[in-house]
Order: sequence, then structure tokens, then C-alpha cells
Amino acid sequence: MKTWLLIALTSFACLLSEVTLAAQIRGFASCGQWVTERDRERQRQGPTAQGLVYQAWLIGYLSGLASGTGKEVIKDFDDQSIFLWTDNYCRANPLRRTFEAADELYHKSAGNP
Repeated sequence: MKTWLLIALTSFACLLSEVTLAAQIRGFASCGQWVTERDRERQRQGPTAQGLVYQAWLIGYLSGLASGTGKEVIKDFDDQSIFLWTDNYCRANPLRRTFEAADELYHKSAGNP
């Protein structure tokens, strides 16, 4: 019985190693939403609740990338610099999504194409 259990577990582990899982990213804003909210903040001269959510998500996403890859490439950037970079990216690419902006910032900072 132990032998069959060992064989079954080993076979299952081999099958799992062949499975490719696609990551599903949730909670991001579109670049259009990002820019609209950032413009509202400038008009009000202060943060909006939705703007704070977008900003917290962005910093969390970048922190997760750093943690998951072991490359802490954003440590030299303050949050406002990251937000400004995202503003510029999203104004130039309004149909993209903020996680794409974050990915590009991360890879550029890591020296990846």
C-alpha cells in the first residue's frame, strides 16, 4: 500500500510540474481611470479616496514583483516619483492598464528590455 501511495504521489507531482498556470491580475485601473483620478486630485489639491486606492494598489503590485523576483529595483524611488512615472506612461498610453505601466517601470529599472 505504501508503495502505491508513493507512486501515486510521485506521478501527481510530475503532472503538476507540467502544468502552466497563468497569473490573473485583479484590482488594477485602466490608464484612463488613473489619469482621470490624478487630474481630480490636482484640481482638488489633495487626494481622493479612489486615487488612494489606485496608488496603494500600484505600490503593492510593485512590492509584490520585487518580493517575487528577489530584485528590489524600486527601493531608490519614492512613491511620488513612481506615481509621476505612471502619470506619464498612462498619458502616453491611455488604452493600457496600470499593471502594464508598473511592469514596464519594473523591467526598465531592473535593466531588462
